[in-house]
Amino acid sequence: MAGTAAQSLIERVGLASDHRNSPIVAQAAVIAGTTGPRRATEMRSPRVPLLTFLLVLGLLAATSHPALAAEIQCGSQLGPGGTFVLNRDLTCPPDPSDDYKPALIVIGGAKLNLNGHTVSCGGEEGSRGRQFGIEVFNSTLRNGTVTGCGEAVRARASIVKHVTVTRSGFGIYMQLAHDSLITGNTATQNAIGFGLEDGAQRNTFINNIATENDLGFYADSGADNVFIGNTATNNGRAGFNLAGERLRLTGNNSLHNGVGFSFTSTGQVEIVGNVAKGNLTHGFSFELLGHGGDVRMVVRDNVARRNGGDGFVIGPAFEAPGDASANLLQNNHAINNKGHGIHVLVGLASPPRLLFSHATIAGNTSIGHTAPHFDLADDNADCQEGTVWQDNNFRTASQSCIE
Repeated sequence: MAGTAAQSLIERVGLASDHRNSPIVAQAAVIAGTTGPRRATEMRSPRVPLLTFLLVLGLLAATSHPALAAEIQCGSQLGPGGTFVLNRDLTCPPDPSDDYKPALIVIGGAKLNLNGHTVSCGGEEGSRGRQFGIEVFNSTLRNGTVTGCGEAVRARASIVKHVTVTRSGFGIYMQLAHDSLITGNTATQNAIGFGLEDGAQRNTFINNIATENDLGFYADSGADNVFIGNTATNNGRAGFNLAGERLRLTGNNSLHNGVGFSFTSTGQVEIVGNVAKGNLTHGFSFELLGHGGDVRMVVRDNVARRNGGDGFVIGPAFEAPGDASANLLQNNHAINNKGHGIHVLVGLASPPRLLFSHATIAGNTSIGHTAPHFDLADDNADCQEGTVWQDNNFRTASQSCIE
């Protein structure tokens, strides 16, 4: 009878099967399962099951939901661990005693939900705010706005999701910081929307928007950083200005910026399925490919349309001539740009090394480029610097060696 009562209590409370070995369930079973006829008789009383039911629910509520922050203040450190929810806007001007103290710090696996609120560093037009907004280390930040900071969000090995960063030097910034996921955020009216510096590695940017910044997405070095489905619009100098080894860009859009996509000092990069449209200068620029090392690249299935300069421009690299197939431009579309459609710049002699441009450019479509520009252009006489042109679709070309 006692076992039946315990089972009945567990079923009435609605405990899932994965809770049945928990201390709470064990306690419920002890309460409900006291042996002997007297206890069985008491279980028939309507008040004891009700009290037991409320006790179990209270225990479940105490253990099933993480505690909220009591009162988050400027300078609070949240974590290690725990889930915190901001319940009001915070304005945190510079601290006279420590200008570099962040407005908030989130550490050690903690989760901060800004809950639609704004954290301000106090910076406004013509005045400097607190240097650091929210620092996130091995933690999660989501759902709110950070504004008026030197660096609005500084992340390391963290998740930043659905946050708007605005009117700051850097919006979301990773300096020598690795392994963060930056997804679904918006950076607007910053010097740099999303920034990687000093060798940041293995960071992933997915479905972010950078608009009306000086630079949308920026990396000065690093390795294995990934950009998927991001959009840069109306950024002054460039939508994407990236350097580093083993960059991966897939499905990004760069619209109405200074330069669409600009790559410098890169190596082993893959640029696949991106769109550059309506930018003031070039759509895709590889003018400064490398300063030593492996500068191989794959540029495939991209579209450059109605940009103010070349659709695709490829510059010299510091490297001895080698296999032209190491650099591949394939199945790209260059349409109605004001410069050349696809343009290979001239190689230069700079002993003891050669600066040259070489690639296999095959199966691309380039149309709608008018004199003095060409659909396909190679500045090297007779395509002598190693570029191989194969099976492209075009109407005009600068040399007969282009096919």
